[in-house]
Amino acid sequence: MKLIRVGVDLAKNVFQVHGVDRSERAVWRRKLTRENWLKSLPETIEPGCEIGISKRGGAYLRSLLIHGARAVIHAARDKDDRLSQWVTRLAARSHPNVAAVALANKTTRMAWAMLRHGTDYQPGMVTS
Repeated sequence: MKLIRVGVDLAKNVFQVHGVDRSERAVWRRKLTRENWLKSLPETIEPGCEIGISKRGGAYLRSLLIHGARAVIHAARDKDDRLSQWVTRLAARSHPNVAAVALANKTTRMAWAMLRHGTDYQPGMVTS
């Protein structure tokens, strides 16, 4: 059984994780600690799996990511790497809060990929 879509409800110590298979049935429901979710989830998802993070839990973590994204957007104007160019273009055509949330989302997904594959940040791998 491989999951095509995963929903995560963030909390300080325990994450509630739900997974859906190809037939759109909820087949995976777990309460996992931070350490365990990083170990168990990569084994159960398909490549290209969608991961959604709930707005109900983890408000503190979400606010840290968004505040950090706002700082990055402000500093990105003077940089020429791919991520800075992407976020500068996005900020120019959308509301600043939309750009901050999009960058926080991208940052979270990059962090997840680095943890999953055990790699360091590679600026050349950033896609727009």
